[in-house]
Amino acid sequence: MDELENLRKLHPDVAIIYADYYGAAMEIFLSPEQFGIENPLVACCGGGGPYGVSETARCGNGEYKVCDDPQLYGSWDGFHPSEAVYKAIATGLIWGSYTQPPIATTTISCLQITELSSSVEYKVLYEL
Repeated sequence: MDELENLRKLHPDVAIIYADYYGAAMEIFLSPEQFGIENPLVACCGGGGPYGVSETARCGNGEYKVCDDPQLYGSWDGFHPSEAVYKAIATGLIWGSYTQPPIATTTISCLQITELSSSVEYKVLYEL
């Protein structure tokens, strides 16, 4: 954090925000039920196995299956987070304690957040 302060002093007209993406993601995997995720480590699209991932039936190739409700899964295909996880991470970064200073209280970002709140994508993102 000392280095961030040095950068902020060097560039006083720039909003430099530290974002803890990892911390926001780990909160989801430690308490998935808080985010409506029932299968945090299982792939929605894949070929079975303990985590829904198979070498012979990868998502989009071979005899793969897609789950009925992707919002209940933490992983889309065993490699990429699901939309539910991305939504929770984004909410944690924008409104939670995973940025320093908090994005929602940064004067420069308020205009962009206000503009986002009128978009369909943001409304979906913010509904937790």
